[in-house]
Formats: sequence, structure tokens, C-alpha cells
Amino acid sequence: EYISPTTKVVSCIPRRDLELSFNHQKEIFKAELHQHIKLGGRLCLTRDFWAANYKKYAAVTVHWINTDWDLKAATLGVLHLEEPIHSGEHLTKILLSVTADFEITRAIFTITRDNGAPNNVMLRHFEIAASGDHSTLHPWPFRVVEGNARCIAHIINLAVQITPKTLKADAAEDHNSYHFDQGCASIPVQVEQNSALPDCLAKLRQHIYVYRDRRLWRDALQKQARITGLLYRRLKLDMPIRWGSTFTMLKRALDLQVPITAHCATQSLDLSMRNIRLHDDDWATLHTLRNMFEIFDRPTTTLQGDTYPTLNRALPPYLRMMTKLDVMRKKVGHQSTIGEGCTAAWDKLNDYYTMATTQKQSHSAIATTCDPRLNLRCFDQLFPLSGQSDQRGRARTAFHIVHGAYKRCTDEIEAELPSHNANLQSQNAVDVDSDDDLYTTSRRTTEPECRRWISEPGIGRHEDILQYWKV
Repeated sequence: EYISPTTKVVSCIPRRDLELSFNHQKEIFKAELHQHIKLGGRLCLTRDFWAANYKKYAAVTVHWINTDWDLKAATLGVLHLEEPIHSGEHLTKILLSVTADFEITRAIFTITRDNGAPNNVMLRHFEIAASGDHSTLHPWPFRVVEGNARCIAHIINLAVQITPKTLKADAAEDHNSYHFDQGCASIPVQVEQNSALPDCLAKLRQHIYVYRDRRLWRDALQKQARITGLLYRRLKLDMPIRWGSTFTMLKRALDLQVPITAHCATQSLDLSMRNIRLHDDDWATLHTLRNMFEIFDRPTTTLQGDTYPTLNRALPPYLRMMTKLDVMRKKVGHQSTIGEGCTAAWDKLNDYYTMATTQKQSHSAIATTCDPRLNLRCFDQLFPLSGQSDQRGRARTAFHIVHGAYKRCTDEIEAELPSHNANLQSQNAVDVDSDDDLYTTSRRTTEPECRRWISEPGIGRHEDILQYWKV
């Protein structure tokens, strides 16, 4: 069913061999997962939806860290979705079909998902399905409060999308809407009627459309870029569903500002383009917009990594984005058009941050604190003001609570291990006439482990965090 249509299958033998090989590798992979679970490990899932060729699909991937401190990841399944795809119960059924196939339902730790409302229902139903008897090694079933991990890159994208909507300058889904006939260039009527809209975005998109789709214009821009000594890169239009596309559009256009301006000032290919000429004020506004969208670019890229842990990196750049947006709106003015865009993006980020903290979803703060490069010290930098002591204290309290829960679990596990009991007996069998205890070479400390960790010296930011914990 999923073989490329261009692939010619000459007989049923290749398909049979493929199925045998796939099933064999699947059993090997299942054994690896079950061994990880047997040793007390848990698994994190990521679930995503997308559409292609008028069909909708769901993918489920699994992530875990093995006993060698290697970050592992694999795709568990790609499923074709049928209606009703917006039903939380239906989404639960799909997710359970995957976890049940690999027999890992009761070993799930967290589920990363987008922010659609049906996912809330899905997680509640999954919590019920994953409940049941649990051993000492697996004392915690999946619970929505601890296991609900909202995709931070998706949250950032929502904040990015709300900005042009607030400016009433969001990108068109169909690029052909920017088309105009030769000699008919003009600012769209809806733009001219809305004074709050920066028409420079509308004019820029029309310029990009012309330079992309008219060969003579594209060749002329390439030539002009060579004359000015700039690297030519094809201009791109932004799309509502493509993350970071507005920043990419602005950056490429601004990199070629000089050749675009020079060519438009001298060209005779279409004199009507003078009606939508980008003036100095327009370019200045585009530069400011680029600076605003750049706030989201680096965190979005960093937090989509799959070769290193990301949960520990989520909170600091998220809060830094909010700080930078606040600084920018003060700089450009709260009442300015771009200031209103900054406020809309800040409000969106703050809504999700407040939602996470009020629901006590502290996994991001815990992961940050467990990173020796950051620890609780980073919260002193993120919340430096005296009036922000509650935010600093909230992260510290969450860390202590989770540490206590894991400490109790560890004590119970060790109490059940025969080797642990044997060690206790050998330690208790002390020679009463011995004076070895008077000659100890190290000082014992009774300070709780979590307090010692908080005061632990930091390490370099470029250190491999997994190798650190392995050592």
C-alpha cells in the first residue's frame, strides 16, 4: 500500500521478503524496548499530524535514554487517518493501537503533542487506559498532569502566526493571490482601506512574486546582485503553515535590498511596479519586522533537535523570548503597529506559560534544574527582580517535590533487592573491638542530595550533557 507508485513490483517475492525482514527487525526492536522497561526505564512519545495529497496522517515516535546514556529514538508507526480525526476518543484509539502493538502502554512517561483541543481529551482517555497494576520499578502510571508535554516549537509558531494576524498582514495560503497582469501592479484594495496594516508587507510579497515567477526579472536581479557583490539566493514567500517562513522571507529580501532597490529604480520591464515601490520607510519597517521575527528563529531551530535532549533547553529560551518581546515593544512603542504585534505574541506565549505553571506541569523546570550547565542558577538570571521571587521559588519547590518522590521510590526499590539487604547485613556485622572508624579519610555529609546538587559548580555550556551523566 505504501510502495511508491513509480516502483514496479515484478512479483510477490520482493514484497514477501520485505514483510519478513520488517517483521524480524520489528521483533528485535520490541525486545530492545522491553529490556529497557524491564530495567526500570520509561518511554516518551511524540505524536504529530500532517496532511499531504488531501490525506491526513499521524506519526508516533518514541524517545528514551538507555543505560549507556545514549539518546535513542525511533518511529513506531505512520497511520492514515480517517474521520473523525478531530475526535479525542478517535485519537486515543489510534495512539493505543500503536502502544499496544509494541506492548509499551504502561511504560509511557510523557506524550509530546501539538496544542489542538482534541489532544486534551486524548490524553485523559490514554491515562485511563494506561492505569492498572504497577510494580516497584514502575510505580508511576501515565498521568496527564506530569506527562502532558506541549510541543514548544508549535507554541512558538502560534505566537509567530498571531503577529501578522494582529497586523492584518498574514500570508495568503495561495501564492497566486499575489499575481497581477503586466502593467497592473497596485496595492490591494483591502490594504489601502486599513491604516493599521503595514502595506510594506503586501508590496514586498508582490515584489517577491514577480522576481520568482518572471524570468526576466529573476535574471535581472541575479545580475544586479553580482554587480553589488552580494550572494544571490532565490526569494521566498511565507506560508501560514510553514514555521519560520516569514522570517526567512524577510531575511532574504533584506539581504538583497540594495540590488532590488537599484533594479526597480532603473527597470523598464513593467512601469506599473512604481505603484508598489518600496520606499526607505518601507525598508526600515521591514528591518524592524525582521528583528521581531528573529526573536523566534533561533529557539525554534534549537528546540527541534533530535540528537540531543531538548526539554532541559525549553524554558530558558522561552522566557528570554518573552523578555525580548517586552523590550522591543517598549522600544517601538506599545501603541505602534509593530508594538501591538509584539504584545499579541507576548500574550500568546504568556498564556501557555501560565497554563503550564498553574497546572503544575513542572517537567520543563525539573529538566532545566537537572542540567548541570543551568541548574537553578539560570532562574536567578531569568527572574532577576526582587518582585520575581515567586517565580524563582516555584522552580525550587518543584525540584524538591519531585526529588522527594524519586527518593522514596529508590528506597523502596533498594529495599526489595536481595543484594542490597545482603550489603546491609555485612555493614552491620562490625567488629566491636575495631577502632577503624576513628581513622576515616573523608568527611560524611548529612546534607540532602537535592541541596548539594543546587550548590554544585556549573560546567561549560558546550559540554555533552549525556556524557556528563554517564560519567
